[in-house]
Amino acid sequence: MDACSDIHPETEEKDFSEFKDKNKAAKVQYPTPELTPGRKYTFKDLIRGELNFIDYNFNSAAVEIVPSIAGIISGKEKLGYGQYRFGELVNKHLPEQKPDKDSVISYQSTSYGSLSKQYLQKFVRTLSGDTHDLINDDEECASLQLIYPTQEYVDGVMATTGKNITCLKMNEKKWYKNQDFPREYFYKFQTKPEVQQEFGDFAHHTKAMMIMDGQGEVQAVYVGSHNMSPGAWGTWVQESDEFKMTNFEIGVLFTGNRETLNRV
Repeated sequence: MDACSDIHPETEEKDFSEFKDKNKAAKVQYPTPELTPGRKYTFKDLIRGELNFIDYNFNSAAVEIVPSIAGIISGKEKLGYGQYRFGELVNKHLPEQKPDKDSVISYQSTSYGSLSKQYLQKFVRTLSGDTHDLINDDEECASLQLIYPTQEYVDGVMATTGKNITCLKMNEKKWYKNQDFPREYFYKFQTKPEVQQEFGDFAHHTKAMMIMDGQGEVQAVYVGSHNMSPGAWGTWVQESDEFKMTNFEIGVLFTGNRETLNRV
């Protein structure tokens, strides 16, 4: 017997079929606790311990997943990720109400990557359902509003809370002093008076998007981890069909029921 045989002894072949049969994955039975009729549950209920998501079965949830994966993809595969996935869901759920020149896409992000007007124009067209690059560059599309706090707001939050949130200040060299910085797309972040009264000054960490039609009606809402950057949503590799993402992200898109959209 050599030295190895004591550590890794030879074993006879055994029949494990009985073991496998006993350990077949049984169908999980999720509890379905009753919700209080008429009550609108919020994220604060979860924080306070009044709502435990583990107790609920979300298999039939009517939301769509919007993922991004790091890598380079092409062809039909790119339709499942990033901004192309978003556009495909718009085509699926809003075939007769796709964003047009009268629509507004409002997007609040925690940070912004290196952006250009050309990139944002194509980004909006893709989100609006042009997942096969059929719309001409000169054709009018939905308006894009990028929401972000001013430096004055950030300084004010740091002064009153003592929190260091300098990460919310845009790098002047990379963004603000850049000649190609798309200033015309940016809108000032401002809290509602009732939120300000309840929570005071705070630094947002929201990544959310809302699509509204020309009458101001909400058509779709996205909430997730995507910041406004080519790395998160993807960008085009020049003179090819390839599409590149450098981040792993995930979010959900709500469409359909008007009451649900308004609550979100």
